[in-house]
Amino acid sequence: MKKDNKNVFTLEDDKGNSREFEVILTVESKEFGKNYIIYTDYTLDENKNYKTYASIYDGEGESLDLTPITTEEEWTMIENVLNSAQRNILRNEKEDESDK
Repeated sequence: MKKDNKNVFTLEDDKGNSREFEVILTVESKEFGKNYIIYTDYTLDENKNYKTYASIYDGEGESLDLTPITTEEEWTMIENVLNSAQRNILRNEKEDESDK
């Protein structure tokens, strides 16, 4: 992983093609003892939702390598974090609308 700035980074695939991603969230899990990064490249899936990815990363910053998430329990935790973040965003948008 090549880090370009705080919120954007570039990954290279096995063929040497580079793709730029933006960080959505980082999560430190005491339950699993790992740090996770949730990110997107702003491409859309078949339902017109942004494709979102998650990986394990070194929270101490010693390595820029991303590691795949391999357990269903970890994926469930990531999904719960994203759902909670989405609910908070929608709640804040509603509060902003009511303040106008």
